[in-house]
Amino acid sequence: MGGFISSKAVTKMQMIIIVAIIIVVVGTLYSYFALMPAPSPAPPPTPVTIKAGYVVPAENIISLFEIPFFQENVLENYGKKYTVDLLRLRSTPDIVAALSAGELHVGHLALISFASAVVRDVVPSGLIIIAGDAFDAYPGYYSFTCLTMADSPINTAKDLAGKKIGINALGTAVHFAAAAVLKANGLDPKKDVIFVEVGPFPALAPALKEKKIDAGIFPPAYYWPIIGEGIYKKVFNSTEGFAYPYANLFLCAKGDFLAANKDAIRAFLADYKKLMNYIYSPENREKVIDIVSKHFGLSKDALAAYWLTEKDFYRTAEIDVVGLQYGILKLYELGFIDKAFDVSRYIFTEGT
Repeated sequence: MGGFISSKAVTKMQMIIIVAIIIVVVGTLYSYFALMPAPSPAPPPTPVTIKAGYVVPAENIISLFEIPFFQENVLENYGKKYTVDLLRLRSTPDIVAALSAGELHVGHLALISFASAVVRDVVPSGLIIIAGDAFDAYPGYYSFTCLTMADSPINTAKDLAGKKIGINALGTAVHFAAAAVLKANGLDPKKDVIFVEVGPFPALAPALKEKKIDAGIFPPAYYWPIIGEGIYKKVFNSTEGFAYPYANLFLCAKGDFLAANKDAIRAFLADYKKLMNYIYSPENREKVIDIVSKHFGLSKDALAAYWLTEKDFYRTAEIDVVGLQYGILKLYELGFIDKAFDVSRYIFTEGT
């Protein structure tokens, strides 16, 4: 019949038109998107800033985290998962005060400062031990040592009765060590001697020379550079006061900061252990001594003479629960804390 178009023909024509339209639209869209700039990749997560405090450069291993060489060549997670903002303070009680005030997240603490803070509950959210560092009274390694002038009549701990003993501050590691030795030698550390706060450790030797104190308690960083002068003599070291080596210096984190930043702390601890292994490797020693002495303005020869050897404290990044608990009981025995406690409740067990 004239003028009649079949439904099949209409359908075929419609399909041709639809396909043509699709081709045009796709071509247009392709041209449009091809000219658009590629989307930027998602920015990497911002590393967590860990505000940390220490007292003695080089001697406190965390101080090395501020040295660019280690940041760039050893600390694999630095700048990616965390950074460290370091603050040097006079003593570990000062670090506790800064932690309590919220000025620090992590502190390099002496056992006595940590235990006192726990018992007195002075740090909001509490303190958790996250890594080890140095032991005292460890056989074959340096122990806190008491010096007096070579011409002094003081020769033993018992001779210190009624004398002035210089320390950096009350409630510190050297205070604890001296008290333990005095007690072992029949003296009452609170009544039979006078502890004098001289300030930072570099002030100890001048105070001895000027007769402001009769004796002083020295960590290795300040003992070895002066002992060769021939004007000082040893009175005792802390092995006289302890039957067992104790974990004396270690790293603690505030409980709330740790809970909110576990991944960053794990990354930090992994790097802390890498750094410890690196600086103790014999093939790296000369380079490490050179870098560290220049960064902190220390004598290269003096540092090389003792640091990271048996003339230094025994060190490990691992947490020694037995050594910590022994120290806690000793602190209680000497009256530095009002009660003993189970230190295992204050240890981070989720580190690497």
